[in-house]
Amino acid sequence: MKMKCFLEIEIGHPQEWRSTQDQYERAKEFLQKEGSNYGFPETLEELSDEQKELFDEMYNSNPSWKAKGSYLLIEPTPLKVGRIVIELFDKDVSLLNCVHFIIDRRQRLVKISKLYAQEKKEKEKRVGR
Repeated sequence: MKMKCFLEIEIGHPQEWRSTQDQYERAKEFLQKEGSNYGFPETLEELSDEQKELFDEMYNSNPSWKAKGSYLLIEPTPLKVGRIVIELFDKDVSLLNCVHFIIDRRQRLVKISKLYAQEKKEKEKRVGR
């Protein structure tokens, strides 16, 4: 069984995204708890323009909800845009033919091909005996 590792690719500002996601979740929660009182549909996407205006009035006229902060009716675009999957080779494959990177504690990519070259030399010495 071959091992795989992956890198998640995200584009954007995580703190800003989290803030807008919280606003969107707040709108969903308001709709879930209060929407039936006003005849709203079950999801934010189903709200008509007129219902969105009414939603705004109802949300802002409710002191407990208004105190929670602003809301957002459109779901924010996810930060995750993809994933890079890297298949790791078995021991039988020449390590000199592969370029390997690791992420050090400072989140910088460090090329470690010299370590693999050294490992290959040691392996050749053991096999040569």
